[in-house]
Amino acid sequence: MIEINGRVYQGNNLSMIGGKILIDGVDVTDENDSKEINVTIYGNLENLEVGHANKIEVVGNVHKVHSSSGKIEVKGVSGNVSTLSGSISSADIVGNVDTVSGSVKCGNIEGSVETISGSIRHK
Repeated sequence: MIEINGRVYQGNNLSMIGGKILIDGVDVTDENDSKEINVTIYGNLENLEVGHANKIEVVGNVHKVHSSSGKIEVKGVSGNVSTLSGSISSADIVGNVDTVSGSVKCGNIEGSVETISGSIRHK
């Protein structure tokens, strides 16, 4: 289940790029959305790609996560997670973790972890 600003959707892939919200390739954009977008995923998700969100929370696991801007909180990642601007908090991550401007706080990482401006902490 995917929740965006209180509205609930079903799907395996979420993309929020260029002002459009796509779930499994279907445009579910609501023109009345505020500039502050909060996304919560309940369960597992294959791919999560977000241009901008205030907060991204996954109560489950996701295979691949990318955000241009926004705080990312995930239970577990079975692939890579990256953000240009925003902190990353997760349990274990199987892939790589990369943020340009943000801190990383997570469990075990099987890949590499990199941040240009931020701290790296193990939970």
